[in-house]
Amino acid sequence: MKGYIVYSDYQIINNETIIQLYGRLENGESFVTQSPLIPYFYIKEKDLNSVAQLLSKYKIEKTNLVNFDNEKVIKISASTSTELNKLNQVIHKKVQTYEADIKPALRFLMDNDILGTINVSGDYQSSEKINRIYNNPEIKPIYFKPKLKIASIDIESSKKTGGLFCIGIYTENHKKVFMITSHNLKNTIKCKTESECLKKFKEEIIKLDPDIITGWNVISFDLQYLKELFAKHKISIDLGRNNEQLKLRIESNFFRSSNADIAGRQVLDALNLIKDPFIQEAPTIKKAEFDSYTLEDVSQAILGSGKLIKGKKRHEEIEGLYHKNTEASHQKLSDYNLMDCQLVYEILEKTKMIDLAIERSQL
Repeated sequence: MKGYIVYSDYQIINNETIIQLYGRLENGESFVTQSPLIPYFYIKEKDLNSVAQLLSKYKIEKTNLVNFDNEKVIKISASTSTELNKLNQVIHKKVQTYEADIKPALRFLMDNDILGTINVSGDYQSSEKINRIYNNPEIKPIYFKPKLKIASIDIESSKKTGGLFCIGIYTENHKKVFMITSHNLKNTIKCKTESECLKKFKEEIIKLDPDIITGWNVISFDLQYLKELFAKHKISIDLGRNNEQLKLRIESNFFRSSNADIAGRQVLDALNLIKDPFIQEAPTIKKAEFDSYTLEDVSQAILGSGKLIKGKKRHEEIEGLYHKNTEASHQKLSDYNLMDCQLVYEILEKTKMIDLAIERSQL
């Protein structure tokens, strides 16, 4: 069965390094492969005697490899990456080590000549969060173009109090808003409290099982806000394909992009993608001129349409719509929330940015 790798990671299980490759199969099901890896690095063969006492517990193998100075190197292996890292810290003070900084998942991909797509075969099980779990399957590199599931999300909240109004999700064939409201609204799930809204949003993400979560400034704003709100209500923010919590690295440096880690999925910020110099050269984008990188300006330039509520005072209007608390005002806010999700999704579709990102991953 052909599959596309969306996310790779590793765990130490029973004193073994287990590589986990998550992704989407050609039949539309999600998968994870779990394969053992014996981690290793290299040292120069002539340095072996000087560190031999430190290597008594480790496997040592001769190789046909050389460094850039054409000096022979030998391979040092350990049962886990943790153990190997500790060894490297000690040995590196005495001799030069090679490839000790390669992370286990990347090492597995390199050793098996895998780029982005694989052919996987073997027995599998299923779980609540993933369709197929393969334990030590046969994996071979292959090429095919995947159809990934993309979910665009957006939140609306109070600028004054920070309270949550609603969370929208838009996919190819699914659109829904989770709103704290007492009204029965179109495309809207009504919730009594913030806590209920967060729980239902999480349940929906797990049910939809997207490969990619996107949005406009989704990492530094939406996900950061949600992470804090989940913590406030003491709700686990495990939005991925296992029980690990959302991890964020928010960068204040203009030249660095913030990062979000959701196990088994990729978070692609559409704002960062549209700024990417490589993607800017794509024929679908480079003719577009943006007055700014706001969602309104970019969507107008690319799609010829924009947000339902515009202008510098839109936050005041959003606040007013929510607190007016009528069916009409809450429906307008729900529609606005969903349209922001839809605009991001359509920008990605129109510009084929996800296709470009997939192609880059195969190179």
